[in-house]
Amino acid sequence: DLRINYLELENTAENIIRYKNTLVNLNDAMSGLKQCLEEQSSDAFEKLVKEISDTQSKTENQIETLKRLSDIIPRYTYELRELADCEIEGNESRIDTWDIKHNLNQIRDTASTLDDFYRSPYDDYPHPYDGTEAGRAKQRKYERNYKKIDDFRINTLEPLNDRVQAKVKELFDIYTLKLEKYEETDDTYRTEIDGIYKEMTSMTDKIKNTAIL
Repeated sequence: DLRINYLELENTAENIIRYKNTLVNLNDAMSGLKQCLEEQSSDAFEKLVKEISDTQSKTENQIETLKRLSDIIPRYTYELRELADCEIEGNESRIDTWDIKHNLNQIRDTASTLDDFYRSPYDDYPHPYDGTEAGRAKQRKYERNYKKIDDFRINTLEPLNDRVQAKVKELFDIYTLKLEKYEETDDTYRTEIDGIYKEMTSMTDKIKNTAIL
């Protein structure tokens, strides 16, 4: 059951880009400060330069992570929008593939009943003719009624069944080409984002997050 707000994700990506740019500017400022300190000759300054270098290294790693996230999130939202966009911009989109598949199977089962019904051979009309005029008249009546039923089957039920079966196939094609792909796409990006999470999260943080969940 996927619940996604595309607009919020896209706004998050923009905020990540702004945060990344702030860190880039901070790193540039630290580079300028470090250059000034390196011109000084003092153990204290050398220690401070090392601390700045260590901080820059950590910041560069954070910048690289933010770059990856700012690339992944727009691709993720774009690909999901292409498969199943939201009806109202800013609202949450919900895709429950299991529930949809269950409903589709029920529709298919109902449609199969119609298919079986119209394809089932009709019994031949009875032959009540007993050699009398009254029997002949009764048989002609049966023949007329049977023809009406058979015409209804051929001219109404058969075309209706063809349309229903075509619509059922169309629904299953949408499910396969759109909704299954939607879920697969989400799984692919989740794996990619989980990889980033594992890279940037300490074991202590992971345990804390697991306890919260």
